[in-house]
Amino acid sequence: MQKIISFFGLQDTDLNDKRLILVKIILIFLFILSVSLFIAMFVLSQYALRYSIILFIVWTISLMLASLAKRQNVRVIASIYISFLLIMIILFSWSGGGIKAHGIKLLPIVVLFAGLTMGKREIWIFGIIAALGGLFLVFAEHNNLLTGKEPLGLSPIIHWTFTATAIFLLCFLENLSVEALRKALAKSQEELERRIKSEEALKRRNEKLIEIAQFQSHMVRGPVASIEGLINLINFDNPSDPANLEVIEKLKTATENLDSAVTQIVQKTKEIDETTKNES
Repeated sequence: MQKIISFFGLQDTDLNDKRLILVKIILIFLFILSVSLFIAMFVLSQYALRYSIILFIVWTISLMLASLAKRQNVRVIASIYISFLLIMIILFSWSGGGIKAHGIKLLPIVVLFAGLTMGKREIWIFGIIAALGGLFLVFAEHNNLLTGKEPLGLSPIIHWTFTATAIFLLCFLENLSVEALRKALAKSQEELERRIKSEEALKRRNEKLIEIAQFQSHMVRGPVASIEGLINLINFDNPSDPANLEVIEKLKTATENLDSAVTQIVQKTKEIDETTKNES
C-alpha cells in the first residue's frame, strides 16, 4: 500500500493528515470490496456481469477522486466520495433485494468514513442520509416498486462474504481512528511536557533574579553607603590634611568591595542567560 500511496504524491508520515487518511480509506475499500465481489462472482456466476459493473464504476470513481485528493480540498473530495458510495449502495440494493440486500451492510460502515475524513457534523449528516436511504427502500418494497424483494444469492457463503466485508472495513476504520487518537494524545503529551519544562525554567529564572535582587540589596548597598559616608569626611578645604589619606585609603577599599559586588551580579546574570539558552 505504501508504494500506491506514494504514487498519489503522499507520504505515510502523519495519520493526522486527513488527506492521507482519505487515500488509505479509498484504497482499502477498493481492495476489500474487490475480494468480496470476486468471491461472489465465483459462487454466483449468473451475477458476474452485475458485480463487474459495480467494480468498474467503483474503481473508476475511486481512483479519480484519490488522484484529486492530493491537490483539491479534502473535505470536498471526501464528501463526494461518501455521497457516491451511499448512492451506489442504495441504487444496487434497489435491484438486489432492497433493505434486505447484502450490500446494505456497508451503509453504516461508509458513514464512519465521514468521521475520519471530515468531522462529527458530517458524520451526523451522512448518517441521517443513510438512514433515510434505507427507509426509502422500505417504502419502495412496501409499495412493490423493487425489481427483486429478496437479496440476490441467498447462499450462506454470500451472506458471510458481505458480512466479513463490513467487519474488515470496520476493523480498518477503527485501526485508523485509534492510531490517529494515539498520535493526537502523544502530541498533546509532548506539548504538556514542554509547557511544564518552560514553567520550571521560568520559575528557576525568577528565583535567580530574586537572589540577584537580594544580593544587590545587601552587598551593593553597604559599599555605596560607606563611599557616601567617607566622601563627607574628606576635608576639601585643606586637601593636604593628613586625615584625608586615611579616608582615601578606606574609600579605595569600599570602591573595591563595590566593584566585587557588581562583578558577582554580572556573573550571576550571565549564568541565568546561559541556563536559559541551554534550556531553549
